[in-house]
Amino acid sequence: MTMLPFYVVLAIKYAPPVNDVDVKGVAWTVAATLVASFGGIMFGYALKSGNDAGVVTTLSALSPIITLMLSFVLLGERPSASSAVGCALVLAGVAIISFKG
Repeated sequence: MTMLPFYVVLAIKYAPPVNDVDVKGVAWTVAATLVASFGGIMFGYALKSGNDAGVVTTLSALSPIITLMLSFVLLGERPSASSAVGCALVLAGVAIISFKG
């Protein structure tokens, strides 16, 4: 939520003429800001809850994999072999780091 005023100022400064306002673009901007803010808040709660900071940070690094999966499901994009191998390596790394002991 802290970034929302910044985005509003940018939108006002670089806004197209009033007749050409892209309502869909504004809606996506607001939605992206809310989701990013929620993610930051949840990251803070995860750290505050007493979980190991290394595990929390490592799990937060999974966002590119989530993006890759969403692009496959929502946009029909096919991941390349190298991106599939990279995802497997990241998941293996997260599994290894998550084990305590």
